[in-house]
Amino acid sequence: MTDVAGALGGASAAASSYAQPRAGSATTTAGATAAAAAAAAAPSAPKTDENIATLSFELVQGNIVRFLPESQRRAAPTAVLVHGILGSRRNLASFAHTLVEAFPSWQVLLVDLRCHGESAASSGGGTPPDGPHSVATAARDVLGLLRSERLFPHMLIGHSFGGKVVMSMAQQFAEACNPNDSSSSSSSSVSSQSSMDGGGDNIATTTTTTSLPRPVQVWVLDTLPGEVRQGDISGSPRAQRPASRLDDLEQLLEPPQSPEAAALLQQQRRDHPADLIQALRLLPTPVPSRNAVLEHLTRAGFSAPVARWMTTNLRPAAPGGSASRELAWTFDVEGLADMYRSYEAADLWPLLERPPQGLRVDFVRAEGSTFRWAGPDRGRLEALGHRVHVLRNSGHWVHADNPMGLVELMSETFRATVDLRVRRSPAPSPQPPSN
Repeated sequence: MTDVAGALGGASAAASSYAQPRAGSATTTAGATAAAAAAAAAPSAPKTDENIATLSFELVQGNIVRFLPESQRRAAPTAVLVHGILGSRRNLASFAHTLVEAFPSWQVLLVDLRCHGESAASSGGGTPPDGPHSVATAARDVLGLLRSERLFPHMLIGHSFGGKVVMSMAQQFAEACNPNDSSSSSSSSVSSQSSMDGGGDNIATTTTTTSLPRPVQVWVLDTLPGEVRQGDISGSPRAQRPASRLDDLEQLLEPPQSPEAAALLQQQRRDHPADLIQALRLLPTPVPSRNAVLEHLTRAGFSAPVARWMTTNLRPAAPGGSASRELAWTFDVEGLADMYRSYEAADLWPLLERPPQGLRVDFVRAEGSTFRWAGPDRGRLEALGHRVHVLRNSGHWVHADNPMGLVELMSETFRATVDLRVRRSPAPSPQPPSN
């Protein structure tokens, strides 16, 4: 296994050069060959055949962090913000800036996961990593990046697919820190106490023999830890898929309490990521134009906003200077399909049933979520001591639909009070129909 024990366990944050700052923050953009850098940083780590992806990333820093001396900047608290399937770090950039404006002593690391954004080989991200492309390998990539950049986060935040990625990061980190503990994935449930800051906050979790070298807070945004039965990318047309996949979800959902959330829910059902990935796989590439993609997706039943957003993920198919106007995807469609299958099957309940000491996990359920929060999962999470927060007036895109409501929910764990009167309204980021 790649040596991930150093990724979350230290107490420093990488200093870096600054791009032109946005109000309230500074941004650094870079790419890192995590596999090579991790090996250089830890030559004693065991050799494996694991292929760690090259990840493109960006560091967004609050004003307090930005103006600290370099030696002190390395100790700034860090949060990692992970996007969902079909997304990229740019979808979360506005929310990252909102966070560091609210909490200027923090910095936020944004990443493009494997097969996505600038990390995809199709976007110039280098040789694609070997499979499997999965929740676990995506988590391992981010841990490798953290290790190579000497970033030691206090908080992991993941949206949808990214929520399972950050849970897998915590799970892999705990296993790396406690390699001789064979009981780390077993199930037992009693009450214990933990605190993010040592201040004595009581958190009902599960007693375990494993522990983290420092407290880590995980925020899981609108996804559940177990198997997800929302979609099918086996190749079957929509009309031939089992009705239980999508059509009976309404029977399992708590009804939204606002018309806005109800409308968002209906749109999300229409633009399901499993259906979208399959539609992309059926579209021959390169494509002649963006309009061809727009027509293909709208005729397949997807909403016009989603179809238009997908056209922003196209790039020239031929090298620069070519007369050809054909276009190709910036992401790896087949890799995305593998990752979504893994997302549906991934089971992170063992981590939650027996979390390591020092780990705190909070869940955010969107009021208009398509997930089965009305079923037994929410009660099971709460019985295990993990908090579930409901974000009102929000669909699945919690960070775009109600960003300030989300910041307010998270403010306790950032150890700061949000003054909503002085917060500006962030410009909306483009949002893919992703998990």
